[in-house]
Amino acid sequence: MRSPWSVVVISCCIGIVLLVSCGDSTDPTQEAEIDGTWTGTWQSSVFTQSGQFFATLLRQETSLGGKITIPGIGMQNADVQGSIHGNSVTFGDIAGRIEFSGTIDDNAGSGTYVYPEEGDHGSWEAERADGSADGSNGELDLSFGLGGIVVSDVRCEVQDLATLPDGKILVAGNGLDLYSTKGDFMVIRYTAEGALDASFGANGIASVSIDGSSAHGTNFAVGPSGMISLSGKTLQDQAMVRFQQDGALDDAFGVGGILITDLDTSGGENPLGVLLSGTLIVAGTKDGHLIVSAYDSTGEPEESFGGDGSVTIDLGLAFEVADLCVLPDQRIVVAGSADRAAWVVRFTAEGVVDSTFGAHGTAMIDMGDEFVVAKIVDQPDGRLVMTGFAGDMFSPVFVMLRLATDGSLDGAFGSAGLVHEPDAGQIALFEKVGFPAVQADGKIVVASVGNMIFSLYRYTENGSRDMEFGTMGIVTTDLGSTGGWDHARAVCIQPNGRIVAAGCAGSAETALARYWP
Repeated sequence: MRSPWSVVVISCCIGIVLLVSCGDSTDPTQEAEIDGTWTGTWQSSVFTQSGQFFATLLRQETSLGGKITIPGIGMQNADVQGSIHGNSVTFGDIAGRIEFSGTIDDNAGSGTYVYPEEGDHGSWEAERADGSADGSNGELDLSFGLGGIVVSDVRCEVQDLATLPDGKILVAGNGLDLYSTKGDFMVIRYTAEGALDASFGANGIASVSIDGSSAHGTNFAVGPSGMISLSGKTLQDQAMVRFQQDGALDDAFGVGGILITDLDTSGGENPLGVLLSGTLIVAGTKDGHLIVSAYDSTGEPEESFGGDGSVTIDLGLAFEVADLCVLPDQRIVVAGSADRAAWVVRFTAEGVVDSTFGAHGTAMIDMGDEFVVAKIVDQPDGRLVMTGFAGDMFSPVFVMLRLATDGSLDGAFGSAGLVHEPDAGQIALFEKVGFPAVQADGKIVVASVGNMIFSLYRYTENGSRDMEFGTMGIVTTDLGSTGGWDHARAVCIQPNGRIVAAGCAGSAETALARYWP
């Protein structure tokens, strides 16, 4: 059955606003259902502009509501509100006087628009999306959020990202005040569809303030019981916070859910992981030495680890810890930087240095230039992928390398085990680049911080750009923000294989986007 439907596009020299609505007949209950997600294109006749829009529509008898986003012109989650009168829809005064018309037949629609104040007019076309059709190779997943994008009015400097077995998404980082001052350890949970999860914390947000504005969270891990541990720094110490599955602080951990240790805060990050036993593993430095510690569910040292709850390694260098990962066999890998080199140390689950890895448990890769490690992740086959950047902060070059299971550079990856990406190194000062995630097929997706663009790079298993992904192996997403920098800071792979990236839109809003693999 046919249902009249109309879209409004307003175009002028300074911006464009597009709204979606539907028509009605004398018996609105007989009209075809239009609830759901729609995607469309518009073409301006006067200013020769064109673009794409995404709309989520909800019809209620003779009225229409919903949200719409138009990437590239600063429109994100704008309200759709319309009243239906027969075959016409009235929106009132929206950014100036407008006139519009259109129809929808089955799952597609088209029409025209006029913006009298500027003399602009044009046409539009739309089709039902609803996420039912599969995409591929970096296309936005339109079933997620609005047109594949979620921008939340939550000020958080994203540091870490993970997906849960049920598809829910966890984002961790630093809560920011209006002046972008770091102060809160924050975890945000989204549903698998991209909505803030109201069953977690306060409307999807769990946060705690430690030591005023000097504290900020950096890394987190989810234990087998669902507890969420977040590590970070205060002005002088390392701190950990543990949240229960519902986002409440775990009072049984440390003091009121918070544990402060006396590790240095100037020696890089304080990453953590969790063993299948629930033991929490944390890495840090003290007096230039690498220290890996283990804690039980109450925050007490796990004395079976290393003999007294910790292991200290003297590399003879001013070592900066970057990241930590726990392998499927429960061995522990810690990565960091020192003296123009990338360093990786592997331990058994009991805290013993693994002598089968590298030279006496340590792999050192001389980069020949200043080098800062960003992240390390394991592939299903046990090989390790590490990212970072070489050079100074003003002209950094993104570097990715892969280690074989014995700690040697994997010569089958890139050029002698290394991949260099000068383009991906256009980063903001003091920012680290290259948060990687490994797909089930071995392809590697990297979130890139830089050039004010929310972007992902994908590589084949041998380290070459995956030319089927986006354009020349790169996918960029315009979040529609105004001012500030859009940037992706983290990426993960959901259980269904789809790619989720998290970062910032504009000045400080938390942003997610989901893509088809």
